[in-house]
Amino acid sequence: METTQQEPASPCKRQCQLTECRTCMGCGRTVDEISGWRAMTAEQKQKCVDAAAVRLDVMGMMTF
Repeated sequence: METTQQEPASPCKRQCQLTECRTCMGCGRTVDEISGWRAMTAEQKQKCVDAAAVRLDVMGMMTF
């Protein structure tokens, strides 16, 4: 029996503001991750969401 991985929801918070590194300060995704979201598999989306959460934590420790 095959299990289907549920699609992660987009982390977009509609607070888009890009850093100099082209990372969104609202969701933590890079521009490439944002533009490629629809083409990603569920597994890729989950990895993206996880990486974005780490970026947001790091950005929270920085002052701009």
